[in-house]
This record gives sequence, C-alpha cells and structure tokens, in this order.
Amino acid sequence: MEVIPEFDGDPDELYEWMDQIQRFIAMGLNENNRLTQAIPFRFKDEAKQWWYQFSEAQRLRMSTDWQLLCNRLISFFWTPTWITEARNKALAAKYRDSGHYKETPVQFALRKKKLIDMVENWNDLTVIAEVARSAPTQWRTIVNHEEIADWATYVTRIKEQEDLLQDWPKHHNSGHVSSDTVREVMKAIKAERHKRHGHKANVHAVDSKGFKSKGKQSDKFKGYRRPFSPDDSNVTKHKKGTPKSRE
Repeated sequence: MEVIPEFDGDPDELYEWMDQIQRFIAMGLNENNRLTQAIPFRFKDEAKQWWYQFSEAQRLRMSTDWQLLCNRLISFFWTPTWITEARNKALAAKYRDSGHYKETPVQFALRKKKLIDMVENWNDLTVIAEVARSAPTQWRTIVNHEEIADWATYVTRIKEQEDLLQDWPKHHNSGHVSSDTVREVMKAIKAERHKRHGHKANVHAVDSKGFKSKGKQSDKFKGYRRPFSPDDSNVTKHKKGTPKSRE
C-alpha cells in the first residue's frame, strides 16, 4: 500500500496522482482489485472526507472499479471553474514564464504538454503546434515543427538542439528573424562556446593536476500520458472518458 501516493483533494494534483496509479495498474499490480481496494486508505484531508460521504455499498463498488472511482473523483474535484482556469493556464504557459525562469527547452515542452493533457484530448499534431506557438518565435527556424508528426520526435529534436534554443540572446526574443540573423546568432553562440572550452583547455595544460569540472547530469527524460479525460460533460464541452493505459 505504501507505493500508492496520498491524495488530499488538491485538484491540481489529481491528474498526476491518477496517472501514477494508472502506471501501476498497467504493470499488472491490480490483480483481483487489490490495488484499487487499498487506494481509499491513501486519501486524507478533503479527499478522505469526500470518500466517507458515500454509503458503504457505494464505497465497496468504487473500491472494486478503478474507472468508476476516477470518474467520481474527476466529477467532484474538477469543477467547471477549475477546468476553465486550468485550460486558460495551459494555453497561457510560455517558455520561462513566472516561476520557471531557469527551465530548459525540454522542461518547458513537457510542462506545457502536461498542462494541456489535463484538460484537453488533443492529438500530437495539435499539441506540437500549441507548444511551438508558445515558444520563442526563433525556435521554429531551428526546429521546424511543421515537418514533425509525432510528439516523441518533436521533443527529441528539441533536446538535440537544446543548447542553441536556450542560449538565444535576449534581444532576439521577439519579432521576425531572418535566416541570416539565425546563422549569425548560431555562429556567435558556437564561437563563444569554443572560446570558453579553449580557455578551460589552456588552464588544464598549465596545471595538469587541477580539478576537472564534472558535467551536469541531464534531467531524466519524462513523458506524460493522458490515461483519462475529464468527465464534466454536464457542464462543459469535455468528452466523457475513463482511465486506460497507453502502450
């Protein structure tokens, strides 16, 4: 039961909480509903109060039906107001916006996709187009999203060009940029890196016993899946859905 994360009723955490449990179920850990039956014991605060409002018969049914439990949780905690705000937040998210000043291009792409997946059921092409729209305009010259059809390929391309994307000078952050300007900026960035690397090489040549700096380990690549759709069909245009694993 310890592997099951706690849930306190925070709607902002509900998506990731259910996604974690969905991953356990996809691994075959819910044999004879053992995992689902243990989930209510991980509720606390408002989630715990919500659970015990149901009759014993209703709780028994939900504790043996993961999809039903998800739908009930979504219907209660994802209110129409929360859904509207979450959708606006997803569409408004920009690269290195407030609270994310040090994020990398890949971190931005994954953060944006997660926000979208919580409230929308878009295909890869639509998600890619929205992420590209929210990124600095110059990214499109380095990574042409219109030539990419699937998310995995798109985020891999961003990772491959991450140094160029995140090092773009601040005075080029808006407006149209010509291909000549792109080449000039990329050349300047590469020259600056070469200069820094050359300086490090000279230092090591003078003092062979000097400490060598260790490269930072890259953040673990994490993909996000959408195992369920918000069930608010009575009040919004959301499509009703239930959790299911994606292979």
